[in-house]
Amino acid sequence: MATINGGPNPDILTGTASNDTISGLGGNDVLHGLAGVDTLNGGDGNDTLHGGVGADKLNGGAGVDTADYGDSAAGVTVAIGSTGSGGDAQGDTVGADIENITGSAFDDTLTGSAAANKLVGGAGNNTLYGLDGDDTLVSGDASGPGNDLLEGGAGSDSLTAGAGADTLRGGDGDDILRGDAGADALSGGTGIDQITYFFSTAGVAINLTALTASGGDAQGDVIGNDIENIEGSNGFADTLTGSAVANVILGRGGADTIDGLGGNDNLDGGTGNDVLRGGDGNDVLHGGATTLDGISGNDILEGGAGADTLNGGAGIDTIVYNGPAGVTVTIGGAGIGGDAQGDTIGADIENIQGTNGFNDVLTGSQFGNTLSGLGGNDTLNGLGGNDTLDGGAGNDVLRGGDGADALIGGAGTDTIVYGGSAGVTVDLSAFTAAGGEAEGDTIGNDIENIQGTGLADTLTGSAVANVLTGGAGGDVLNGLDGNDTLSGGDGDDFLNGGAGADVLQGGAGIDTLNYDGAAGVTVNLTTLTASGGDAQGDVIGNDIENIVGTVGFNDTLTGSAVANVLSGYGGNDTLNGMAGNDTLNGMDGNDVLRGGAGADLLDGGAGTDTVSYFESSVGISVSLVTGKGAGGDAQGDTLAGVENLSGSQGNDGLEGNAGNNVLQGWGGADALVGGAGKDTLTGGNGADRFYFTAVTDSVVGADADRITDFSRAQGDRIDLHLMDANSTIAGDQAFTFIGTGLYTGVAGQLRYAFNGGDTTIAGDLNGDKVTDFHITLTGNIALQAADFVL
Repeated sequence: MATINGGPNPDILTGTASNDTISGLGGNDVLHGLAGVDTLNGGDGNDTLHGGVGADKLNGGAGVDTADYGDSAAGVTVAIGSTGSGGDAQGDTVGADIENITGSAFDDTLTGSAAANKLVGGAGNNTLYGLDGDDTLVSGDASGPGNDLLEGGAGSDSLTAGAGADTLRGGDGDDILRGDAGADALSGGTGIDQITYFFSTAGVAINLTALTASGGDAQGDVIGNDIENIEGSNGFADTLTGSAVANVILGRGGADTIDGLGGNDNLDGGTGNDVLRGGDGNDVLHGGATTLDGISGNDILEGGAGADTLNGGAGIDTIVYNGPAGVTVTIGGAGIGGDAQGDTIGADIENIQGTNGFNDVLTGSQFGNTLSGLGGNDTLNGLGGNDTLDGGAGNDVLRGGDGADALIGGAGTDTIVYGGSAGVTVDLSAFTAAGGEAEGDTIGNDIENIQGTGLADTLTGSAVANVLTGGAGGDVLNGLDGNDTLSGGDGDDFLNGGAGADVLQGGAGIDTLNYDGAAGVTVNLTTLTASGGDAQGDVIGNDIENIVGTVGFNDTLTGSAVANVLSGYGGNDTLNGMAGNDTLNGMDGNDVLRGGAGADLLDGGAGTDTVSYFESSVGISVSLVTGKGAGGDAQGDTLAGVENLSGSQGNDGLEGNAGNNVLQGWGGADALVGGAGKDTLTGGNGADRFYFTAVTDSVVGADADRITDFSRAQGDRIDLHLMDANSTIAGDQAFTFIGTGLYTGVAGQLRYAFNGGDTTIAGDLNGDKVTDFHITLTGNIALQAADFVL
């Protein structure tokens, strides 16, 4: 009798022919009791206990422990937690803390417990009962074939037969049954059960509807009607057929033919040139170099690597690509790249799912398609029908085509593109779309960019940075907030960048910038600069012709060498046409208009507006009566709605109208004609002449015309020769200058007097000693007759 104790490490402990007590303690131990009535205690670890001859007590302890009867000279009957019989098991007490049993080379009966057990029968005709738990039952015929019975019981069990004619019953749970060689009877029981022929050395033919099996390890097998799934051989040509319920059928290697028939099936051909037919139901088909045919139902087909033929059949069918490279796939056409290389896509496919992380080009059909790019920079083309395009992660391009499409960008910077025979109206801020190919489209809140048609489009961005491309046609592009890029393309386009530092490119045609922010802007088409309000930070292309300023704020708008249209809208605006035949519209507010060179149209609009020729290199002649200009920058100009004129540094002729005008001559010998109304006349440097042609040109009192800078030293003169000094007789009579003297009752007398800081010129046209007109000079000036043309 011996007492043997192991240590904390893995031990191999062997007893004597007497009654021994052997304890493994820690570690994965192997204990041999030999003859005698032994007590074997495995202790901690995954231990293996060989009781040997005699009524032994086998206690596993912690861990996953095995009672091994491989040395028995006769068959054994062993049940975990019970007393054994036969061979070395005779009288043995097998503890409930034993998990696994290994039988002898003879006819064994092995029974598990409620836990997960592994029962290995060895040679002979064995009977294995797993009972509860997820058990592994192996007939163990490596040393010779036997006709075994394996019953898994409850739990999801794995049953492996040997070379004999074995019976495998899965029982409750989702079981896997491997028949191996021999004519086996395979029954799954309740649950979702699978039969596998992975290790068959030849192809198999399995039919879950006809319940037939042949070829390789399946030869002679009897298939129960409670089997749902099949795994074929690896490397051989299998014919696998499902049933009316949902089946999972795996072809593995080899040129397999797989038919799902009814139910929602999952078919995977594995490697090899396979043919997969989904049949009725909503099926998922995976293949290599394969023919996939969904037949009816809503199927999912994954061809995998190799040149596949993918046919959806009836229903809404989807092809899926998961390979390591991007694909180019067209429904009803061919596939290129990655797993799609050489694929033939049936016209009865409705949906495509591209790769995740690679750049795909997916093209639908004239029917409603769902195209999913997943990760990568994908291009999705819906064509006809009501399509759903989902770019997923990456910078994607979405072309919905005809139909009411749902356009989803996903993460990244995504662009929707429109073609067709009509313009579109698309608004990324309101998520709306109308007209042409956009009619009925649903725009996701994750779209950043729009490319329009070759016709007239209206494209509106959002609060983020957008790229809006008009293409041909007269387009309206609205960037809104964000640092946007607006490209008008061909046609006469209207660009409104909105807030943010925008890039504004007109393209061919006559293009207009519009600003409608809450502050005035300064925009110059010559220097291509912009600042203030919504223009702050904008980059202006050299292909912009026109500008529309803000409503109610003070803008400075400058054109270029070509013909420009500058519109101030509200506010006190400054408009500079530069060269070219420009149109300047001041509109509301007190505006300053500088046409520059060229035959310009200068329209002040409402308010008190000034046309300035200060930059003209030669003198000009402009009349507010005729609305025409000549000479220098005024050559060919047309004026309307203008109250004031500002001349050049040359010899200018400025004529007001019946309104209250301000005429500014600047340098040169200028001729200023105020006309009727309360006019303010400033000659500037040079010998200027101020013309009064009628008594109505300058009335008596506070509304008289004012000359602000009369200078005898510079040669200025006041010209009255066209005004009739004596209204009592016919003809044009000259005035008589009487200095500061009083009227004597003689018609045509002209006098002056100091009035505060001003000098007032007065004239009596009828000799009644009553002044008929006044002219006011700024400053006290002692006038002489030589200061006048009388």
